[in-house]
Amino acid sequence: MEILAVLHRRCCLQILAAYRMTSREAAEVLAHVMPIDLLIDHRRKCRELRMLPSSEKKRLIVANIQQLMNTWQKRWDVGEKDYFSSFYDEMSSYVSSGIISETLQNFIDSFALPESVQEGDLSGLSDFSKNSLCMICDLGISNVLTAYYYGLPGSFVEKIAISICQLFRLQSPDVCEGLIHLNLDVILHIADVMENMTSLQFCGTVLETLQCYGPQPVVEWEVDISTINKIKSTEEEGSHVNIVQITDLHYDEEYMIGGKTDCGQPLCCRHGQGQADKPDEAAGFWGDYRFCDIPWYVVEDALSNIASNHKEAEFIYMTGDIIAHNVWSTTKEGNKRGIEYSGKKFYELLEAKVYPILGNHEPHPANVFAPPYIKGDKSTLWLYETFFDAWGYVLTKEARETFLTGGYYTVTPKPGFRIIALNNMFAYTYNWWMIMDPVDPAGELQWLAETLYESEKSMEKVHILAHIPPGTPDTLRVWSREYARIIFRFEDIIMAQFNGHTHKEQFNVYIHENQARSIAFNAGSVTPYAKSNPNYRVYTVDSTTWEIKDYETYVYNLTEANQNGENSPKWYKLYSFKEAYGVESLHPESVKLLAYNMAKNKTLLEAYNRYFIKAGDAGLMKECNSHCQEVRLCEIVTTVSGDKKHCNELVDIFKKS
Repeated sequence: MEILAVLHRRCCLQILAAYRMTSREAAEVLAHVMPIDLLIDHRRKCRELRMLPSSEKKRLIVANIQQLMNTWQKRWDVGEKDYFSSFYDEMSSYVSSGIISETLQNFIDSFALPESVQEGDLSGLSDFSKNSLCMICDLGISNVLTAYYYGLPGSFVEKIAISICQLFRLQSPDVCEGLIHLNLDVILHIADVMENMTSLQFCGTVLETLQCYGPQPVVEWEVDISTINKIKSTEEEGSHVNIVQITDLHYDEEYMIGGKTDCGQPLCCRHGQGQADKPDEAAGFWGDYRFCDIPWYVVEDALSNIASNHKEAEFIYMTGDIIAHNVWSTTKEGNKRGIEYSGKKFYELLEAKVYPILGNHEPHPANVFAPPYIKGDKSTLWLYETFFDAWGYVLTKEARETFLTGGYYTVTPKPGFRIIALNNMFAYTYNWWMIMDPVDPAGELQWLAETLYESEKSMEKVHILAHIPPGTPDTLRVWSREYARIIFRFEDIIMAQFNGHTHKEQFNVYIHENQARSIAFNAGSVTPYAKSNPNYRVYTVDSTTWEIKDYETYVYNLTEANQNGENSPKWYKLYSFKEAYGVESLHPESVKLLAYNMAKNKTLLEAYNRYFIKAGDAGLMKECNSHCQEVRLCEIVTTVSGDKKHCNELVDIFKKS
């Protein structure tokens, strides 16, 4: 907190155009900014009160603010210094010399966040880490916005943001610089449009899963489906066809055989990071289990295997994320090149039966999808045009129209069967535009409900493609809730959902009124990032009902492949769902029962974890302990972000078994 206090004071001094000799206490009073330790205490108490009734909570919060103001006044009156003032000399020395003292280093270490934060995964944080991250975001963004709104130079605002990122090791120093340089322009543009953006709006959206300001969403809204009356559908079984799903390619143009696998950045094994010192620390020919993506020839090998061994497949679903994980150094030109090249190669190898969607890594900067009413250099139109021209060779003129609006489309490749492809990055917490407009900005959910209603009237069956599983922690809570309402309303015609993003083999059960209504399938990733084997999946599907009858996952073992040099790896069937889990069908109720059986049967749950990481040698070396197993169970039944009802039921069963 002392680090933030110094940054806090420097920002106050800049705002006041005062001299550096002004004390922090005086700067805070003149700037009307409460001392940081009191602000933190207030945030902590707000979190403690969040479950109380609204009226009681409001009364206690007001009383707490008054108490804090009295404490602040007393400090000023008697010249009392707050708890962290003892660090002031060290911080002043650091600002002057750039040298961090041992005392200051210990303080910084106390706020060290887990490595998972650098990867964007906040699901397993301790309460202390959650509070630390909320505090860093709240106070850091407050200073950035205050400096910006007071008209300070953009270079100074950028330095504040980079200093906070580097001091608290949110990323490595060069990644901090790259990420902030790429993203700050968009964030400040949004701040301009909003005119009064606050840290609550920013952190409450980006870190919504941490509930920094309580359990309530920043903005409440809902999709209107009240006038859509339900029409009963009929079902007749037919013959079987195959559908292949391939997802999360993440091919890296800069992949370097023999490169460093431990480089201190979110993505390693790249040119410019140097050659590994030891053979066991070097990137292999066919990829690596550590934080590395893959060269294009790995993707091409997967496509060739699909073309040779699954040529009977009716359709190919490509569910997003073509671009590599170098989020701090992407360029628009590089992303365009990757999208165009991969689209061309998919067509050459798999012909005209690929139905694609966007992932969060396709735009530049990564994750940033602007609402359709945003024009000019901040618009995402360049991405929609590039992607559709490269990948839309089986799509229609009508599909192009909605895709260029918001990156989503629908087609009917067979009579009685419809594919709906969504762009649910308008639900992604790391999409900065959601801070400004989280209320279905592209009209996509309303369009989804209306499209499904037309399908229902036409007696069609539907598959839905969407990159991000809607119940994940990085999905906006209200969006995922409204999406689930639509799923429940049209459960009779939605035969399956297909997702990617997590790089793991998963499934999600949509439960409403204690009945399983729908299943979402997640087909892992071609990239081994991280600790898993490359894979793709083949579904067996009824050609009349379009219900999923079974699926098989195909992988190659990365350790074995790298031992065989440049020889093509051996792809093999890892498992079939029905055989592995001993179920008679993939009907939603059957899969729900499987999830509850997993909570009682540790052997079954251990098998699920093995397939979850696609039998990756590195993943298997790390034990999935009780907490890990509880997380696996919760992920299966959490389809609305933050809704723990069914999760808690499974965990209770697990703990009693």
